[in-house]
Amino acid sequence: MGKGARIARFKLYMKTKIWVSIVLVILLANLGILLTYVVVHKQKITPRKPQTRQSANQTVQWTPRQRTLHEQFENRTTQDEKIYTKKKAQEVEQLFEDANKQKFGSPEQKKNLQDMVRKFPGLNRTGCAVLYLGMMSKDNERTRYFQDCVDKYNDCFFSDGAQVGPYARLLMAQDYLSQDEAEKAKALFDELKTNYPDAIDFKGFVLAHQEKFSQRMAQDEKNYTKKQVDEAEQLFENAQKRSPEQKAKFESLVQKYPGLNRAGCAALDLAYMFQGDERARCLESLSSLCRWFLSARQIRQT
Repeated sequence: MGKGARIARFKLYMKTKIWVSIVLVILLANLGILLTYVVVHKQKITPRKPQTRQSANQTVQWTPRQRTLHEQFENRTTQDEKIYTKKKAQEVEQLFEDANKQKFGSPEQKKNLQDMVRKFPGLNRTGCAVLYLGMMSKDNERTRYFQDCVDKYNDCFFSDGAQVGPYARLLMAQDYLSQDEAEKAKALFDELKTNYPDAIDFKGFVLAHQEKFSQRMAQDEKNYTKKQVDEAEQLFENAQKRSPEQKAKFESLVQKYPGLNRAGCAALDLAYMFQGDERARCLESLSSLCRWFLSARQIRQT
């Protein structure tokens, strides 16, 4: 090989080496940018779970909407501390938590909540107690408690973001539907849509979106007893938890309570789980089971 050829080969080698080095630098730079983005993006979309006042060492998993509304709970509690002493506000918080640990609707719990309402009127947690009392009461007493929520404790909040006044309106609307007073129910739902479009229940579902679901549940109570409707609701809640028996639980609900709203929801969930002919069978059963409204997948705001 001549001298000129060796020089040309050397130049080609150096040029190739330089280009390889440039490409490697570019790749490393892009990798660094990508890693930085992943870290920053992860921190951005994975906020810390908020801690509640009643359980400072325990964290809970909430939707973004619940995290935002939790700030209203904090603000309302701070407002109480300015009107009353901080010590008294903390005392009420502890009383509410103690009552919350008791069996829901038990005579002991009801008495403790009633004592709390009598001793500490106007506080945020008192409003929560009044809503609970309404939920565990019947007939005129139930209506009276809910009306107090609207008139006296409208701006009170639970730590998960549920607002007392709007929630009471939803429960009164559902009671009206059960009593065939559709116009009164519609007026309350219209009020929720207009004045409280972001208000939620304890699970984070928007109250204003639950009109159709509530109508269908009221229809179920005419064909089945309330006890059966409540049992179907509980069966559906249990079946939603992932487990090896999940399909069997959904199938049991569909077979035990054909025609119920929740049976339709269960049939749709089964359709997601199956393939081919089994999926077609589940989808076909929807039309014969009931006109269903999914309260979970369709109205939860995340």
